[in-house]
Formats: sequence, C-alpha cells, structure tokens
Amino acid sequence: MAKFYLNKEVQAQVGNQIHDSECDKLPARESLRYIGSYSNPQAAQQDVKMFHETVTFCPHCLG
Repeated sequence: MAKFYLNKEVQAQVGNQIHDSECDKLPARESLRYIGSYSNPQAAQQDVKMFHETVTFCPHCLG
C-alpha cells in the first residue's frame, strides 16, 4: 500500500493536491497532511473530498 499526502495549501485551479510519499515534487513537510495508506490514489481522494471541495492528483507522481 502506498502512503499519500495532501498539500494543505490550496492552489489556483487545482485546489488541494494529493501526492504519493515518493513524489519528487513533494512540498515542504509543514505544507503537508498525511492522509493514510491506500491501495490506490482514488481511494485517498474519496476520503479527502469529504473535507476539501477541490482535490486533484499531482501530475508528477499520480498524473
């Protein structure tokens, strides 16, 4: 299972982005919230969407 993180900083037009823990473009630790371990990024997105309006995947690690 992969570990996923959410960028807490909302970015214009993409909202909050989900990153894999191995992402080369992972933001600074203080900008991240650990989401959890999931078998796929879509499962992580479903949980996060309950709390954040716009949630997208990082194009570098999950795109």
